[in-house]
Amino acid sequence: MLVAYPHVPPFVISNEGYYGDDPKKCSDALTDTLLSLEDLGAAFYVLSTGKYLNNWGAYGTCLGQVKGGAYWMVTVTGPPKANENGANLTFYTGLCVPIDCTENDMLELQSLFEGAADFNDVQSPHISYFSVTDYVEERQSSASVGEIFGWLIILGFGFLILVGTLIQCTKLCDKPNIRVKKSSHEAIEHSESSYNSLINEGEIDPNEITKEFNHDVSVLYRKKPLAVIFLAFSAIRNSSKLVFSQKNAQVDPKLISNEERTLRLFSGLRFYCMLWILYANTIALTEWGVVENIKDKPNFFKNFFFTVFPAAFFAADVFFFISGFLAIYSILKLKNYTYVTAFYQYGRRLFRLIPMIAFVMIVSKFVISRFVEGPMCQRYNEEFDDCGKYFWTNLLMVNNFYPAHLESRCMSWTWFASVDFQMFLLVPLLGIIFRMNKFIGYVCTLFLIGLGVFLTALLNGLSSSTGANPYLDTEFFTDLYIKPWARGVPYFIGVYFGSRFFYYSRNVDENIFFNKIKYNPYIRAVMYLASFCLTFTTVFVLFSYTKDYGSNWSVAGQVIYATISPVSFIAGVTCLILPALLGKAKLIRFLLVGPVLNLLGRTTYVVALAHPVLMLGIYTTVGQQIYVESYKMFTLFVGHSFLIYVLSIALNILIELPARGVEAIWHDRYYATQMVNEYIDERDNSQKKHAKEEIKTSDQ
Repeated sequence: MLVAYPHVPPFVISNEGYYGDDPKKCSDALTDTLLSLEDLGAAFYVLSTGKYLNNWGAYGTCLGQVKGGAYWMVTVTGPPKANENGANLTFYTGLCVPIDCTENDMLELQSLFEGAADFNDVQSPHISYFSVTDYVEERQSSASVGEIFGWLIILGFGFLILVGTLIQCTKLCDKPNIRVKKSSHEAIEHSESSYNSLINEGEIDPNEITKEFNHDVSVLYRKKPLAVIFLAFSAIRNSSKLVFSQKNAQVDPKLISNEERTLRLFSGLRFYCMLWILYANTIALTEWGVVENIKDKPNFFKNFFFTVFPAAFFAADVFFFISGFLAIYSILKLKNYTYVTAFYQYGRRLFRLIPMIAFVMIVSKFVISRFVEGPMCQRYNEEFDDCGKYFWTNLLMVNNFYPAHLESRCMSWTWFASVDFQMFLLVPLLGIIFRMNKFIGYVCTLFLIGLGVFLTALLNGLSSSTGANPYLDTEFFTDLYIKPWARGVPYFIGVYFGSRFFYYSRNVDENIFFNKIKYNPYIRAVMYLASFCLTFTTVFVLFSYTKDYGSNWSVAGQVIYATISPVSFIAGVTCLILPALLGKAKLIRFLLVGPVLNLLGRTTYVVALAHPVLMLGIYTTVGQQIYVESYKMFTLFVGHSFLIYVLSIALNILIELPARGVEAIWHDRYYATQMVNEYIDERDNSQKKHAKEEIKTSDQ
C-alpha cells in the first residue's frame, strides 16, 4: 500500500549567469543569484504555496533549453505538527542548477528548505539531495548483463514468432501425404464425394479438413511433429485464440457441451473488475510522482462516492472467485483423472503463470529503465531494486510470505498470483475427492470456506494492529489480507459453485436448486435485489471507516467487517451472475458476453502484471505536477486503460499465448490428429466399399 505524500513543484535556482559558453561555477551562481534576498523570497514563495516560479523548473525544459544545466531533486520529509493521520509529509522540489554543482553546494540551501518545511507545518524535517542528471547518465552509460539478457529474450521471441507464422502460412514442414486440389474443374467433378479428388489412399486436402473441422485442426494435422512446436508462436494462430472462445486443451472436444457457452460471461466480468482496479491505481500511484494538491487527499475520503476507490480490493475477490470456479470445473471435465494427472496440474499451472511474471520483471527492470528519465525516475527504478535479491520469491509464488512487507522492491503487486497458486494447490485434491464422492467434495469445500472465515476473524482479532481496509491499514494488508487463508473464502466459494455447475451441465435435470432459479422469474428477481443490496452495502458501509482513516471503528467492528465483507460481496456477485450462467438474464449476458469483452477479458492477467509498470513510468517521468481532481483523474484513467490494453493485447499475442501454447500445443495436436485420422479411415473405407460395389456391378 502506498502512503499519501504532499509535493511541491520544481523550480529554478537561477535563470541567468550560467547559460553561456563559460558558465559560472555552482558556488558563484548560488552566491550571486539564488541567495539574493529577492530570489530567496521568490523561491520560498514557490516552496510554500505550490506555485511555479517559472517554467525553468521543469525537467525537460531544464535539460532541453538551459545550456550547462543539471537537474537535482530535493526531498523534504517530516511529521506534521498536527499529526492527524500518523504519516509523514514529503515535499519534492526540482532544481535546475549549473552542471558542476555537488551535494555540498546543495547543502547551502538547507536553511531555505527548513524554512519552507516550517511554513508548511512540518517539524524536524529530513532534507536530502539527489542528482537526477547524474543518475540518468549513469543508468544509460552502458548496457548491463540484465539488459542484454532482456533484449535477447525479446529478439528470441520475435524470431520464433516469425518462424511460427511462416510455418502456418506456407507449406513449410507439411507432411508428405498432404495434397491440395489442383483445379476447380476437378473439385466440381468430384464434389459429390468428399476427398474423391485424392486418388492415393491416406492423402487428404487441408482445405477439406478446414471445411469439415476448422482451420486450426487443419494446420495442426498437416504439419510434421517437430514443426508443431513453432505453431505455438504463430502470431496469426494466437490472435485467433485471443479473439475466439478457447477450450481446456486437456479436454476432448467431444466433451464440450452447449451449457458451457455461458461461461464466456466471466471474460466480461474480469474486464469490468480490472477497470475498477485501474481506476483505483490511477489515483493511488499518483503518489509516486509530483502531486500539487496532495494535502487535499484527506478531504477526498470524506466524499461518499469516493469510497469506490479504497474499496477496489473487492475486485481481487471477484478474480479469486472466478479462478476457483474455472479451476475445479476444468479439472472435473478431464475424462481420465488419476493421481499423476492431478500432480501434472501443478506444473501446468506454474508454466502458465511464471513466464509472464519473469518477462515483465526482466523487461521492467533492465529494458524499460534505460528509457525512463524525468524528475522522479529514480523512484521508478526503486520499485525493482530488490529483484536481484528476491526475484525467486515471485517466481516460486511465495512473495506474499517472504519478504512479507511493502518495502520489498520487486513487483510487490504480484502477490495476487502467489495467493492464487497457493489456493490452487488444493483444487486437484478436491477433484479427486469429488470423483470419489460428490457429497464429500461439497462438504470439504464448505469446510475450507468456514475455515477461512474463522482464521480471518481469529488472526485479525489477535493482531496487534487490526484492520478493515487493506488500502488504509498497511499491517493488516501484509499480515493477513495477502495470505491464502484470508483470500481463500472467495476462492473456495468459486470452487463450490464451479463444481455445482459442472454437475448441472452434465445432467441439467439433476440439479433442483439450479432449475428453480432457471425457471422461476420471481426467484431471479429476489436474487437481483439481493445482489444490489449486498454489493452496495458492503462497499459503501466502508465510508464511515475511510472518511476518518479508520480511526472511528472499534476492534470488533474492524474484525467483523474484514471477516464478513468478502463473503457478502461475493454472495452479491453470485446472485447476479448465476441466472446468466443458467441461460437466463439476457441483459446481464448482453453486458458480459461479446467478442470485444472476450478479447479484453483474456488480457486481464497481463494487464494486472503490467499496468503498475506503465503508471509508474508515466508518473515518475512527467515533468509537470499533477493536480488530482475527479475529471482529470478520469481522463488519466481513460488514457491509462487504452494504453495498457493495447500493450497487453500485443504482449498476449507475442509472449503470453506462445508461452502457454508450448504446453497446450501437444494436446491440441493429439486431438486434431485423432479426429482427422478417424475421418480419413471412414473416408477410405467408404471409398473401398464403393469401389467393390462398382466392380461387382461391372462383373454382373
